[in-house]
Amino acid sequence: MANCSQCGNAMPGFSFGDERDICPECARKQQVIEPPRHQVVLWREFPVTTGIIAICVLVYVAMSATSGSASAFVSPSVEDVMKWGGTFGYNILHGEWWRLVTAVFVHIGLIHIASNMYVFWGLGLIAERVLGRWNFLATYLLTGIAGNVLSLLLKPNIVGAGASGAIFGLAGVLISVLQFGRLTIPNERLKPLKQQVVRLALINLVIGAVVPVINNIAHLGGLIYGLLLGILFSWSTRFDGDARLKIQRIGLVAATVLLAAASYGIDRLYTAG
Repeated sequence: MANCSQCGNAMPGFSFGDERDICPECARKQQVIEPPRHQVVLWREFPVTTGIIAICVLVYVAMSATSGSASAFVSPSVEDVMKWGGTFGYNILHGEWWRLVTAVFVHIGLIHIASNMYVFWGLGLIAERVLGRWNFLATYLLTGIAGNVLSLLLKPNIVGAGASGAIFGLAGVLISVLQFGRLTIPNERLKPLKQQVVRLALINLVIGAVVPVINNIAHLGGLIYGLLLGILFSWSTRFDGDARLKIQRIGLVAATVLLAAASYGIDRLYTAG
């Protein structure tokens, strides 16, 4: 059983085995779900969240600056998006599989990146603390790729990019973990937190369904994969210490292999014969 990183007492329930383990009493005192107010503390406490946002913003600025068009900052061209790593079925199926990864850091317009980073910031502060840094990073990448893989299967002829699939993936993970994980978060704070995440996912799915230019397939792919990863993380909390970490690592490796197998199957489906 892991110990609280603040007072040293044994953890009564949910723990991912890093410095973020904190018991209910310390949680009440420090309000662990509330984000710190000082900017330097934010960077130190949430390096993956702030790092991903920084990468997405830097990629967008660089894409706009090198496009040669004055309007690129507001609305980059399809050529710009593809140059910087967007997805398109033909390119991917002809060997450019790396686009499944790079596309989660590329965005198609100022409104697109602004809205995505705003939602990601809110979810990231919660998910990085609950999951731990490395599990959080793996979740972002795997669910983002899962959204792109499902898009490749069902909508191979559209240009895609953005963190939306990964954002829905984080929502899915949090829904599963907050519902099934053995959490040390006080119940009076847990319930409204679950409702907030579920509401956010549902509202954005509805928006994606009614706005034609939004690729809701990527959202669904990320959400479904996130729910499955969340079940894995929740199940791992039934174990202590090294056993928990081993289950998480094996599960993440299996999730990666599953995406690779799905990608291979899609490649055979479209290119065989």
